[in-house]
Amino acid sequence: MESRTPDALLANTQLQEVIEQAFQALPSMQRAAISVVDMEGYKIDEVSNILAISSSNARMLLHHARVAVHDAIEQYQDN
Repeated sequence: MESRTPDALLANTQLQEVIEQAFQALPSMQRAAISVVDMEGYKIDEVSNILAISSSNARMLLHHARVAVHDAIEQYQDN
């Protein structure tokens, strides 16, 4: 069961802000790749067509974007 204490709600809001800041700090192509795959559900082949890049480049952009967001989350949780 999810905690609804004021502290838990504040932590959740802070985490959402960390994720949003990390997302906004991404280079535009990484932001586009993570948006269309993780938020809109497109497949890598579709992403490569949308962004007019190779599939391997799309995978690389997505990987770097996910790592950056994940790192921001880890830093938040460590503090």
